[in-house]
Amino acid sequence: FDLINMPFYNNLVIHILRHCLFLILLCPIVSQSELIDPENQIPRVSNVTAKQIGLNEVSVSYTVMDQNGDQLTISMIVITKDGKQVFPKQLSGDVGLAVMSGKQKKILWTITDEIPLYHFSDGYVVEIVADDQHQPTTKIHWQPDDAEMVLVPAGTFLMGSEEMQHAQPIHKVEISAFYMDTYEVTVGQYRRFTDFTGYEYNDWAEVAKFSPTEEHPMIFVTWYDAMAYCVWAKKRLPTEAEWEYAARGGLAKRSYPWGTIINQQQANYADFDNDDNRLLQSVGNFPANGYGLHDTAGNVFEWCLDAFDDKFYKNSRLKDPLAGELSLAELKKNFGTVLSGRVLRGGSYHYSAEYVRVDYRDYANPDHRFDAGGFRCVVNIPK
Repeated sequence: FDLINMPFYNNLVIHILRHCLFLILLCPIVSQSELIDPENQIPRVSNVTAKQIGLNEVSVSYTVMDQNGDQLTISMIVITKDGKQVFPKQLSGDVGLAVMSGKQKKILWTITDEIPLYHFSDGYVVEIVADDQHQPTTKIHWQPDDAEMVLVPAGTFLMGSEEMQHAQPIHKVEISAFYMDTYEVTVGQYRRFTDFTGYEYNDWAEVAKFSPTEEHPMIFVTWYDAMAYCVWAKKRLPTEAEWEYAARGGLAKRSYPWGTIINQQQANYADFDNDDNRLLQSVGNFPANGYGLHDTAGNVFEWCLDAFDDKFYKNSRLKDPLAGELSLAELKKNFGTVLSGRVLRGGSYHYSAEYVRVDYRDYANPDHRFDAGGFRCVVNIPK
């Protein structure tokens, strides 16, 4: 590293931290060996340089590469010569959630009261940390359904799979940030909706056979039933692209929300060799993915906004795609007129591991209801 051309930084040491993954810390109820992702590569940070560009501003440049193409969480730590860690308060640029691999990434640090300005050249160490495991930074409780929601950051991902029917070709998609329900909509939440609005729903006896508590996922809901709930709650169903992006939890080229393998401590799905009596589970019984979302693999299918089109991936637009003839606003206003099949995602407790993958696509008519069909909601972030 060339430190000679760094004004005011004669003794600055640039430190590259190669971050290691410890999945056991993210999901303590599952053993580390069970969560191994053999295809995961540790992100690498290199070519870090720093330059003072004002009395209280420092420009940091770096290169970060993740061979899997995962989204990265980038943070910066400054260590003083006596070993004290300082966490900069005002950072902007390529820092925080959803940073992609690339060269000449830039961070601007505006120094406040973290360190005395005149001491900065005195042997400080700057660490750039790249982490390909994600935890939600923002949770909210949304009214009127009092649902916990987590922030899904904006980003770009590769959607689809060459291994799955109707999921080809793999294509690049850009997604705007949004909030998503942490859990599938529960029986209790849907009951509050019908009680409050008088919405006509007559299948409670069937629901109770499979989802016996208020904390079980709501089932036997048509796409219309899900849309009616969303309108009341001032939310909407996710687009298919939003759903897959969120289910991946920031990981790329993986089959499941946590990696390339699956077991029944991670998700509620069927093992037909020894699992004839698999039951629905209450929401949140299995570990969350990197964005803090539970049950995006298995338990119940989840309705999406999109019309199902097995050729849509060939013609999908880059930014926030939505399949079908109606826009978001038109769907919300006129959902009762929709007749075409709607996308279902996530698989269910009836389905084997192949069908609970993040890239598996299914669909049903919008008036279809069944014992493994549920939903969760999203809300846009005001621009």
